[in-house]
Amino acid sequence: MLEMSLLSGFRRVENIWYQVDEGLIEERALKRIGYDPYITNIGRATWNKFRGGYDPAFVSYFEQQLAINSESEVGGYDGEGAQE
Repeated sequence: MLEMSLLSGFRRVENIWYQVDEGLIEERALKRIGYDPYITNIGRATWNKFRGGYDPAFVSYFEQQLAINSESEVGGYDGEGAQE
């Protein structure tokens, strides 16, 4: 269940990225994305498992954002104890 939530989140971020790339919405929309769920151990494992299904340009952007946001990582939640 957690993996599906993360996948939905990845697609949401990708959708925002595409809309900014196409000029449909302003770039500031990308600054409002919270990366906390994606920089956790389970978030990164899920991303690594499914990243091949995303546009290579988005993968590059998203992984840059993960690196930037990891510098202020909120903890190492690994999903233990989470319901699946």
